[in-house]
Amino acid sequence: MLHCPLVPLSSLGAPRAGRSGETRMTTRRHAGSGQRLLGAPWLAALLALGAGGARAASAQQLVAPGWTFIPSLTLSEDYDSNIANSERDKRSDLITRVTPGIGFTYGGPRFALLGNYLVSGEWYADNSDLSNVGDRQSATLRAGYLPDPRTVLGLAVDFYLIPSTGDLFRPQTAPVPGGAPGEPNVPATVPAGGAAPGTTAPGPATPGTAAPGAGPPTLPGVTPTPAGPGAPTAPGNLPPPAIPPSVSAASTGRRRTTVVTASPSVTHRLAPDLSALLGYTYTYSSVESGSTDMSHEATAGLAKDFTALDQGLIAYRFRLFETTDGGGTDHTTAHSVLLGYRRQLGPTTAAAIQVGPSFSEGTVEPDVDAYVTHGFRNGSVGLRFGRTQSIVVGRAGPQTVDRVVGFWGYQLPRGAALGISGGFTNIEDGTDRTYAVTASATYPLTAWARVGASYTFSYEDAGTFTIDRHVVTVFLTFAYPVRR
Repeated sequence: MLHCPLVPLSSLGAPRAGRSGETRMTTRRHAGSGQRLLGAPWLAALLALGAGGARAASAQQLVAPGWTFIPSLTLSEDYDSNIANSERDKRSDLITRVTPGIGFTYGGPRFALLGNYLVSGEWYADNSDLSNVGDRQSATLRAGYLPDPRTVLGLAVDFYLIPSTGDLFRPQTAPVPGGAPGEPNVPATVPAGGAAPGTTAPGPATPGTAAPGAGPPTLPGVTPTPAGPGAPTAPGNLPPPAIPPSVSAASTGRRRTTVVTASPSVTHRLAPDLSALLGYTYTYSSVESGSTDMSHEATAGLAKDFTALDQGLIAYRFRLFETTDGGGTDHTTAHSVLLGYRRQLGPTTAAAIQVGPSFSEGTVEPDVDAYVTHGFRNGSVGLRFGRTQSIVVGRAGPQTVDRVVGFWGYQLPRGAALGISGGFTNIEDGTDRTYAVTASATYPLTAWARVGASYTFSYEDAGTFTIDRHVVTVFLTFAYPVRR
């Protein structure tokens, strides 16, 4: 489920008309820097529909005008109790990983761009034949354009290359102030005033995994929102769902895996309280010596603001799944009619649900996405449940997936951050169950260096066999933004 199973309600609030009927654009001065920043509250909404909603979270912060480039280098050491993520071939090892990367942002009055690229070199202490350079890579791109005050265009593209489907089992870590809430497999995003602005403590290629869903660098030179999801936002800009979508997976042993997604979107405000939403998501997954799966998802809907606190949605979604598994290509289609409702329960608390029937190959299944989030002074907490039909990496053909994820994140004094998250995934009504938990901590050493550690435990019960895995990681990240 690399894309959001349903139209994210986070996209319903923007572009929102002000009293004059024009979209609000703001400017702020970053404390201590004297730098004038362009406010882009529309950017979160334009990314929300195409990117699956919560992956736009980091875009809710402000984009510095012009170009900013963020070269980075992460050094990490892993202890992995099951490097092949296998029931029978349980080998443990110490892995030294070096991950250079480059990130960039561009901010303008009507256009914003964010992206990064990471590639890792890995050296195994005991299993030296697995040492490599380039088996773990990731790239992300987010773009947004405001052609007129009522229309928002968005694009989200992700590419991930990882050594094993087991690397996708790690649940999202908890959000902390200063970064994209709930980004997967990142021990903690760099808070403002901690490590270099515009960087993330190690990105999706480190430590230990390059799981899809991790977003672009946090935005440079910006004082973040105080508590991640559920925190107060500008009028008309709803916080994203608690947990960004992630990829579901089933164990295949150590096989090179590729995942690509591309998600364009359009949001057009028809009236001050009514918006039209159009989105398309392409997802591609391929496992070495296994199946190649693709999905095409098109969604059209209308979003209505009933009050300042209540929003509703009606939408239609069409999905086409294509599977190639040695014996030709199979096609499966699904049609869904969705109803959604979102309520702002308090200044930092929100809840939403989207539900509807999904018709596929003569069967009818419920399609559900529900979440609740709460932001507090120095952190946030949330819970999300979803049931949908989607690609499962390592399985041929679309699968019905139930998924529950919870998170907690907290920022300590001096820029230190803690995060805990846990998840449960149930594939095809119990044929494959996965449990996972991640805990992490980071601390800024200087304005451009951050140290941290994380621990992940995963357990997969496939009925005929079980797989458990422990991964402990310590890392040091250097990053320095260069503004042009």
